[in-house]
Amino acid sequence: FHFKSAHGSLAKRIYLNIIFRLIRWFAKKIITVSEFTKQDLVSTFAVRKEKVTVIYNGIDDTSFRKQRAKDIDSFRRQFHLPKEYF
Repeated sequence: FHFKSAHGSLAKRIYLNIIFRLIRWFAKKIITVSEFTKQDLVSTFAVRKEKVTVIYNGIDDTSFRKQRAKDIDSFRRQFHLPKEYF
């Protein structure tokens, strides 16, 4: 909604405004992935904050796990990354 370059025409903006307001009126609960998005919905579309629940993205433990320092150093050297790289 905020990125006018993606929804530049007046017709699209009006449509989005209507859809977001319909969601506000008819949804029993709204789920977002961040506190920022929740606050954005509350401030932009006057959604009651009690209606919005934040559920953070999960992490797959089989893909993301603590690595050994030796492996991290090797990875950083391979891709020329600084020591402070996150």
